[in-house]
Amino acid sequence: MQQQHEPSYIEQPLFKADTIKNIEQTFVQSSKKDCYHLMELAGLAAWQLIERHWQTAKGITVVCGKGNNAGDGFVLARLASAKGRVVQVLLVDEKTLYAGDALTAYQLMLDQGIKPLKFDASFLDDQHLIVDAILGTGFKGVLRKNLRQIIETLNDYKARVDILSLDIPSGLESDTGYANPVAIKASRTVTFMALKSGMVTGDARAYCGDIDIASLDVTKSSLEQYPAQAWINDADALIDSLPRRSSIAHKGDHGHLLLIGGDYGFGGAILMSAMAAGRCGAGMLTIITRDAHVAPILTQCPEAMVRSVTGAEDPGLHSLLKNIDAVVIGPGLGQETWAQGLLEVIYDTDLPLLIDADALNILATKTRLPKKPNCVITPHPGEAGRLLGIDTSQIQKDRYQAVNLLQKKYSAVTVLKGAGTLIESYSNQTTVCNEGNPGMASAGMGDILSGIIGTLLAQGIEVSLAARIGVALHARAGDLAAMNGQKGLMATDLIKPLRMLVNQ
Repeated sequence: MQQQHEPSYIEQPLFKADTIKNIEQTFVQSSKKDCYHLMELAGLAAWQLIERHWQTAKGITVVCGKGNNAGDGFVLARLASAKGRVVQVLLVDEKTLYAGDALTAYQLMLDQGIKPLKFDASFLDDQHLIVDAILGTGFKGVLRKNLRQIIETLNDYKARVDILSLDIPSGLESDTGYANPVAIKASRTVTFMALKSGMVTGDARAYCGDIDIASLDVTKSSLEQYPAQAWINDADALIDSLPRRSSIAHKGDHGHLLLIGGDYGFGGAILMSAMAAGRCGAGMLTIITRDAHVAPILTQCPEAMVRSVTGAEDPGLHSLLKNIDAVVIGPGLGQETWAQGLLEVIYDTDLPLLIDADALNILATKTRLPKKPNCVITPHPGEAGRLLGIDTSQIQKDRYQAVNLLQKKYSAVTVLKGAGTLIESYSNQTTVCNEGNPGMASAGMGDILSGIIGTLLAQGIEVSLAARIGVALHARAGDLAAMNGQKGLMATDLIKPLRMLVNQ
């Protein structure tokens, strides 16, 4: 068993279900305690969470499935009943024959006088808390019809009563965060030993609610002996790692960023990228766009040098590249001949490069590409699907696999945008941004991100780290901008908090 090398500036490791099983087995062997001891600890952790967050919840319903997740629920039911709560246990299948630790927990619950009933929605009407103990981390695939109906029924009740999920919301795949087709929409989830990979990206952000980790006496040093699938980024540490300016600095010390985009009618995209780049500290900005956009962009961003080129053969383009530190290409670029030619020229340089938006769509049409060092690609799921030649739904089914495939195919640091943005480094380390909000699902947000990361590349920050810091800044700025509400949040609302963040 090799110790996993972890990247810098991380907050939490994320594990696959099989790894959690190995951690559990090792803990049992080293502690000389049986697996049932862990089940008791899990039930106790859930009960302690209820005591903290639902002190007034008198009526508690625990809905149990067939496996060890049900066993955790039986322990919780017994503990809650002993403390004076009115507890009912509902079984999704009253004919279930429990075995092993789940059977032990079931029998102890019966001995305390708690008799389970077959699930019926009518039992939920006067309850104050529902506990989801139906499916655990071993679930994969499509929900059976009866389980889907029960989960949908419980979700309908969430408007009236909170739901606490044990370990993971039932119906959610532990490794991927995919719900096929639905999962419990928990108010909170108490997960055991460590965070599971699928709890922080994709569909999971809509299902897990607030997440609490109950270690069950498994230490951090024990977890470090096992390979994590990914890590949650420490946004504070990443932002704090930004280099401080020298007291004798001049503009040439902070990077000259070239931004290319803005085909006819799409000048706003490249303008937003430039504005974000400037507020994140770029020393100099040059924008290449269509002639129609030069004057409007200069009006909005007079700090930038703005020029038009006729295409890839324009001599002015090639002379300009000699004085550039990094390039952003794609925002509003279009996919016409003009755009294709510019991408080919830039791709053939040795300059650090961020490829986004329409440039990614052009990239997806290329069958053979040379390896490009110092490159970041920033696709959303639709663009990722085009780059890999698969449907967007396949990307969302396993975002970890998708970001890994993208990194391998294009040999670029890959930022797979969306809820729980994933960043895959050159060393195949996957990190997750656990910040940001739904208000950021609006036009232009990706253009802002491109400008942020582009600035960091121009300032000489290592490519993988630049991507991670850029994503952290973008998400944190989005959260600050949404303090007065997520609805109506616009991309340019991030500009002001960005400047504050890079100076904190």
